[in-house]
Amino acid sequence: MGINTRKARNNWKWAFWILLITTFAVSVFLLYQIVDQAVTISYMGVGYGDALNDLEILMQLTPHISQPLSQSDLVWLLRKNSPDAFITSNKERVGISFLRFIFDEDGNLIEVTR
Repeated sequence: MGINTRKARNNWKWAFWILLITTFAVSVFLLYQIVDQAVTISYMGVGYGDALNDLEILMQLTPHISQPLSQSDLVWLLRKNSPDAFITSNKERVGISFLRFIFDEDGNLIEVTR
């Protein structure tokens, strides 16, 4: 009877250690998933804020874009509406935040991209 109890006790020891290691592995995996989800939601919030900022800029420009605008007029309007924003301008495009206003060779606005 002593040998059977020793084998049974040994089986319980193996089961205990296997379950303990499995519990730790699952706990670490779940902790990783929670942290990953939190980081993802944070980045989504930042992206959503950027999109709202771009939409606000476009809403301010909408009444003025309905008529033909030159590149210098657009830069002037952007600086007037967003004096602290970083605005880039070259021969064929104007950029503010994530928005790009693209002009043709004649200086007419042809496209707005993000």
